[in-house]
Amino acid sequence: MKNKLKLFNKSAQSASSFNLTQTIHETKFSIQGLLWILAMLAIAIILAVGAGVYVLLTEHFSQRYEQQNDADANTIGRELSNYFIRFHSRIEILANDPIAEQALENVNPDALQQREAEIAVLFPEAMRVMLLPANIVRTARPGDFPELGFADIDLLDSHGRGVNPPLESHQFASDYSHIDFINRIESHSNRSLLGFLLVSFKDDFLNEVVKEMAQYGGGYFELQQPLAKGRPLVLAKYGDVALSETGNALERSINGTAWRSHYFPPAPVSLGFELNARYYAMIFIAAALVLLILIVVFARLIANSVRKDLGSIVSLVRDMVAGRLLRQVSDIRLRNFVSTYDMISRIDVDATPTPIQVDHDSNEDDEYEHAEIPSPGFETIDLIFQENTTSAENIRPAPKLKQRQVVPVDAFRAYDIHGIVGETLTTDLVVDIGRALGSEAYARGQQTIVVARDGRLSGPELLNALIKGLTESGRDVVNLGLVPIPVLYF
Repeated sequence: MKNKLKLFNKSAQSASSFNLTQTIHETKFSIQGLLWILAMLAIAIILAVGAGVYVLLTEHFSQRYEQQNDADANTIGRELSNYFIRFHSRIEILANDPIAEQALENVNPDALQQREAEIAVLFPEAMRVMLLPANIVRTARPGDFPELGFADIDLLDSHGRGVNPPLESHQFASDYSHIDFINRIESHSNRSLLGFLLVSFKDDFLNEVVKEMAQYGGGYFELQQPLAKGRPLVLAKYGDVALSETGNALERSINGTAWRSHYFPPAPVSLGFELNARYYAMIFIAAALVLLILIVVFARLIANSVRKDLGSIVSLVRDMVAGRLLRQVSDIRLRNFVSTYDMISRIDVDATPTPIQVDHDSNEDDEYEHAEIPSPGFETIDLIFQENTTSAENIRPAPKLKQRQVVPVDAFRAYDIHGIVGETLTTDLVVDIGRALGSEAYARGQQTIVVARDGRLSGPELLNALIKGLTESGRDVVNLGLVPIPVLYF
């Protein structure tokens, strides 16, 4: 018979697909890899959420900042309007005084001067106080009242005609710049116009007025009077002038005047760190790093548990193949592997050899004879051999499996393994002990094992058997050879 033997698996597509000597592992992911991916996704989500929160908070605080500034500007404009209304009401009360009315009806110069002095005491900051008869003012010329200018006379004439022009500064940009408060004095009997009460102030008194507005806002204030040409006239100002360089002025009109308040709000430092992007980045990057560290630690724990559980399953399979008693209590850590461990432990391993059935009536090519080997749990494997002068009886029978190794219970002591060489301590038993030790080392994550022997004659044979068992379990062995026993212990 030609020395040629072919194996075919009926469930395979071709003979080349049945290969017992090489395994191709098409691995896709590892637990560490999946956890790393999870970590990257979690960090990306944290950073994205952080950026979104930062944008939302920035918009929220910016809106709140603008609303607060608008409220401050409105308050300042309202309070300035109320201040001038109250100031004008004081002059109006004095204008309705019967003493001033009687002095103007009688055109008594002494009485008028005395009343003017009394009113001036009430307004110490006033630059002049005048009680002017209406008939004189109608025909007055600048030379008649040297203290009055064209603008003053025009303002008196407007009030005489019942027109109340808004407050404004006259002769600005000069040493005589001033503001006139004018009120009509009428007769109580027939409501005819008797004259006017004129109280004038220098523009400087407005600085004190604007200073009082600091309680309503912490920015920079300007009280401006628009001009027909050129830039507005700044009558008074208060605060940090550097804020005006931002150009973010909130402008409000002042009722009863020709003036406008310009409020430059302070920088948003009072809001704290909520508008600082650096702080937000530090917070969320720190959170991402903490999450990354936790996932790395968790990945190591999971990988270690998986490695030990797989080692336990491998030890289970080896014990079943060797015919050893299985453990009553498993050391599986992860619940996911419990069902796999239980399923493998319930498999009925048949250690008896399977007879070969030769098929002489095959319809295949007469040049070959077929033999079917039933295998529990797998498809039937055909043995096809070339027919020459041999028959099925010439087929070499399958080797018998070794009998189960009987392990003497008294060989295992608390501190070592004892036995009679060749009787209770055989090389096969030492090989199994090496496999068991190697499996235990694998479960504990130990790859390299150091071995040695003493000077007894059985040492070399038993040491080689131990090394064989260890290497079959996949461990790396360092052989120290013949050494004193304390050296190996050390």
